[in-house]
Amino acid sequence: MLNKESFIKDFERNLFTSAGKDLTQADHRDLYYTLGNLVREYTGKPWADTNKLQEANKAKSVYYFSMEFLTGKFMQKYLEYLGIYEIAREYLADNDICIADVFDVEPDPGLGNGGLGRLAAAFLDSLSCLGMPGHGYGLRYEKGLFRQKIVNGYQVEEADNWLAEENVWEYQRPSEELEVRFGGRIDVSGFGDDLIFTHVDYDTVKAVPYDTPVIGYLNGNVNTLRLWSAVSIDDLDFGEYAKGNLDGAFHRINEAKSICQLLYPDDTYYEGKKLRLKQEYFLVSAGVQDIVRKFKKLELPIMDFHKYVQIHINDTHPVMAIPELMRILMDSYGLEWNEAWEITVKTCAFTNHTIMEEAMEKWDNNLYRDVIPRIWQITEEINNRFLFTLREEKKISAAESIDRLSIINHGTVRMVNLAIAGSHSINGVARLHSDILKNRELKHFYDIYPEKFNNKTNGIIHRYWLMTSNPELSDLIEELIGDRFKKDPLVLRELLKYSDDHEVLRKISSIKHINKQKLARYIYDTKGIKVNPYSIFDVQVKRIHEYKRQL
Repeated sequence: MLNKESFIKDFERNLFTSAGKDLTQADHRDLYYTLGNLVREYTGKPWADTNKLQEANKAKSVYYFSMEFLTGKFMQKYLEYLGIYEIAREYLADNDICIADVFDVEPDPGLGNGGLGRLAAAFLDSLSCLGMPGHGYGLRYEKGLFRQKIVNGYQVEEADNWLAEENVWEYQRPSEELEVRFGGRIDVSGFGDDLIFTHVDYDTVKAVPYDTPVIGYLNGNVNTLRLWSAVSIDDLDFGEYAKGNLDGAFHRINEAKSICQLLYPDDTYYEGKKLRLKQEYFLVSAGVQDIVRKFKKLELPIMDFHKYVQIHINDTHPVMAIPELMRILMDSYGLEWNEAWEITVKTCAFTNHTIMEEAMEKWDNNLYRDVIPRIWQITEEINNRFLFTLREEKKISAAESIDRLSIINHGTVRMVNLAIAGSHSINGVARLHSDILKNRELKHFYDIYPEKFNNKTNGIIHRYWLMTSNPELSDLIEELIGDRFKKDPLVLRELLKYSDDHEVLRKISSIKHINKQKLARYIYDTKGIKVNPYSIFDVQVKRIHEYKRQL
């Protein structure tokens, strides 16, 4: 671990390199980027070593696909996880600089909205802290969800331009970009069982990867969150530009760029639905192609793919990973349907987040067919074979039952049904939630595949919500039971022996009240509103999206 002397030497060297200033000349922004570059320096070798170790050991890796990763800010957390937070804080304090002011420079990454994204970020944190090979795939939204303001009692939305300045945490990997295809048609050639499906007249979008390190707590393990950015393969149309037709000149560029502009674009209208579908397929196609490319480097038989790869689908948005993996196994590797299907089911797992059927994602058949024609063909064949299995093997013949279980029905593709048919594991995110799925909302599937259903109760990153968010409480816990809880949360059970200790309970109440006073002071300083710290605080920390406004 670094000592203060070596940290200061590295910091001042980085400050000269990145800002051309010394400490007396630097502002908070200069200090933030210097700290960030220092974290990159300390993380680089462990990150490379982690990747080399996982590849050398041919370790089975989980790849977590999610439309959201609500990571929160990185700086303080990563300084703590590298064991240098106190050194950095003391050094800056010695020079009359408050480290919190430096942290304020960092924008909140616009990569998530709520619980689904928080769960995804927590899983990545836990995997890295446990030293397990687990990586994330998401989209690099340029404007996030939106920036919220309240004006005269009404919410006003503005673009959340969180990438306006350099993102010190990301590493662009242009040499690893991929292509994703939309539209066009599928030409079929060959005979009998030797059919060849060729995608023609399609539009191509480049998927450019940006990697963010996912640092483990004091263990030297660094996994990866890979975010994809959509870029047009076509440049400016000079002919249209010369005519003064700016819309035509930039059309292809803007069409590709729109895919990664916003999290959850409004899908009230057809074009919004189409954009959402393209977003989701762009994510899974780039991600699954990337996984297959990494697997190929291991020089292992493709039939063993599921022994080394686990694709985890976080809610319905990335469910197209199932037909996309089928597409690659059949069209690129020449596998027969049954071989590809066995590998796919053993590879894919699904987390369900909602018990409301109306919130379970569905796509119009025509839209699905037009945007991703090969995926439509494969999805249709999955449905045909699934219905055959239900009738012939499961002896289900009632029209109502077939209607509920069918993946494609009433002009829509039902993504939850596709996820269950194409996964070996389906879990809810709390015991009650999982029980409702099994006993009510998805009972028709549970009755057929009880072995697939299980529960994984949501956890939290205890280091984030104690060490970072509530250092006073963290210090008290360390005083009571030592510091082992920082690496092993199960040690927190030792606090139960203090449940009737009045002095400990008094200290906890005091810490809680001090935190309420801090929040009351912040509310007054920023809004001019006085809040009584002796009242009960009921706090909503979330932008109010369209689908939540009835609350």
